[in-house]
Amino acid sequence: MKDVFIAYGVIAWIVNIFLCAWLAGQKHRSSGVWILLGILFPGLAIIAIAGATIEQPVPFPRYIVNEAENKIDNKPTNLSLMGTKCPICGRECETNESLKTHMQVLHPDVTS
Repeated sequence: MKDVFIAYGVIAWIVNIFLCAWLAGQKHRSSGVWILLGILFPGLAIIAIAGATIEQPVPFPRYIVNEAENKIDNKPTNLSLMGTKCPICGRECETNESLKTHMQVLHPDVTS
């Protein structure tokens, strides 16, 4: 009878580990970390990941730059008349396009 309880305990522990990993993946968290936590702290890990918030994926910088270029192009200030020197920090950029990217990445509050 004791062997049956041990077998059920081991099965419950393994199910808990997989459930931790699955929930972590659903919430955009690191599955490997939560597998390790599920192994070391089976009951606490499942409660913690169940209550964790969903992590929002970070967009690729390419999309941020493209959004910013649209904002810069729609502003009344014409950056092409300013040359290639940043009016905020004074950094010299190679082209007007690199100035637009520089303005969006380093000075987003000015370009929005």
